[in-house]
Amino acid sequence: MDQLDKMIVMDLSLNCRQSYQALARKYDITLNAIKKRIQKLLALGFIEFYLLPHLAMLDGNWALSFITTSGQEDQQSFIKELGENRMVTGVGTLSRNSYNINSIHSGLEGLSEFNKFLRSLEPVKEIEVHQILMPRGSKVEISKKQLRILRCLIDDPRMQLSKIAECSGYSAKTVRRALNEVMESEGLWFGVKLEFSLADDIGFMVIIEWNEQESELQDILEWLNVEFPVEYWVPKIAASRPIIFAIFLVGSKREINPIVEKIKKTAFTKSVTFIMGSEGYSFPDLRRYWIEERFIEAELQPSLE
Repeated sequence: MDQLDKMIVMDLSLNCRQSYQALARKYDITLNAIKKRIQKLLALGFIEFYLLPHLAMLDGNWALSFITTSGQEDQQSFIKELGENRMVTGVGTLSRNSYNINSIHSGLEGLSEFNKFLRSLEPVKEIEVHQILMPRGSKVEISKKQLRILRCLIDDPRMQLSKIAECSGYSAKTVRRALNEVMESEGLWFGVKLEFSLADDIGFMVIIEWNEQESELQDILEWLNVEFPVEYWVPKIAASRPIIFAIFLVGSKREINPIVEKIKKTAFTKSVTFIMGSEGYSFPDLRRYWIEERFIEAELQPSLE
């Protein structure tokens, strides 16, 4: 995975409906080269196109949890049990008895409910939950016409305009106008979900606790981008403590320690640790169920069984 792959993925994360032509012009490469790169990322399973409501639409917030178990559980059954909770968006295995969980909750009540769920699981011994600061989009109304169009896109967010028109029964002009309205309102996210465990590189998380008297958060994030333009991918920022959970991808394990040591030597770092990832599992979550409910209310066929 090189820097161009990274930049293409970041662009698609912001708007997965960007055309191959637009991306080819932006990066001054051929249309075929762009297609090949995106198709390779899709074939790996590293990216998947998604259409989901932004968090503001369901008054939601992100959380990142780390749990340790007794190690006696059947791992696949345990992961399935975690995924059956609608707040869970994904589970990663860190070792035989430790996991990281990405989840969405609604308000402090939802966070409390999620904590209770984790503590109710028999093999769980230790729990660490962090609320995460993430872009939340806007809370907007979605018309029945827009929902009919979105229903066509839910499983194929990059569907061509002509096919959307055929699916929805509206003209291409009407579809284009309705889609522009939806995207400009920032109520829904047309992006990509990243599965770092399926990359052709090695993924790991660096947990950085920084000194708030030494540096501002934005300065640290810019430093990470400059120092590790290829390796550093995604930050998750803890809401209540000065901690960054930064995701990196490298070609070999021997590249990990130099990155960690370089971060340790900065003036802003109070402590730094890293965690190796293993397999990752994604699940339909509150956002998908929210939009499914809107389809049903609009008398449209739900897309989840």
